[in-house]
Formats: sequence, structure tokens, C-alpha cells
Amino acid sequence: MLQLPKYKARFMNINYVVSDAIRGWLIHCYDKNEQLNNLLNHMIFYGKLYYALDAALPNVEDSIKIQYSTVQMQYCKTFKKNLWAYFAEKNRLYNTDLKELAPFVSDGPFTSEISKDCPPRIAAYIGWQVVRAYMDKNPKVTVEQLMNTEAQLILSKSKYKP
Repeated sequence: MLQLPKYKARFMNINYVVSDAIRGWLIHCYDKNEQLNNLLNHMIFYGKLYYALDAALPNVEDSIKIQYSTVQMQYCKTFKKNLWAYFAEKNRLYNTDLKELAPFVSDGPFTSEISKDCPPRIAAYIGWQVVRAYMDKNPKVTVEQLMNTEAQLILSKSKYKP
């Protein structure tokens, strides 16, 4: 009746309400619309949000937090090295062309630039893994401090290598 795409409708149930509400609140609180709008900043911003969801909802599955199916989560785990290599090569992390960034940050059934099997918003998933690596290496950093740390510093100190 609402004519929502199937990829959106499957996540419209009670299992996702709390995670979606907290993510929305975090976006409202921390989205500063930084002037340097590149892929790295986008990746890390959403990585921070998902890490904050980890802290708030430690018993909730990652697939619920990011709204991926089990198959999509498995794709990410299987191809994490390839995905990171794709973004790290050719300075894609510092790309500021919004038209070129859109396929990696937009919602949809998949990430068309990579594969029909690659989940949507794949840049956010990769950012989440970078932030997790950063926090593993910096256990004294609080979530509040994390949310106010620059993306480039997080990438550098994470030494992320899937």
C-alpha cells in the first residue's frame, strides 16, 4: 500500500525499531555537516555511529544495526580485503565528487559500482570496521571522545588491515 521497495520493507518490523531510533538520534546529535565532504569522512562518520550502536546495544546482531541480511553480512566478511583494497586504491577515500560517491553511500538493494551481491551503503560498513580497529587499539578512548575525533586520525591510528 505504501509502495515501498522490497529492500526497505523487509526491515520494517519490531526487530529494527530500537536500533533505528538510536541511530537516528545519534545522527541528529553528531552530524556536523563538515565542509570537507569526502568518502573517508562519510565512512568514518557512519562507522562511529555503528560503533556507538555496538556500545548501546551489545547483544543486538550487526545485521540488525546496519540493516543487512545474513547473506549480505556474509558477503562483507568474505570480501572485506577486496572491499578495503577497492576503496584504498586510486585515492578513492579522498574523493569529493558526490556523484562518484553516491553508489557507495546511498541506500538501495546493492552497491552497483562493485557488484549486485554487494550490500548497499558499503562505505558505512567499511568505516565501521575501521572504527572498530581504532577502538581496539585505543581502549581508553570513550565513545564520546570517539565521536569528536577526526576521520583521518581514526584511519591513521587504526592501522586497519583486514
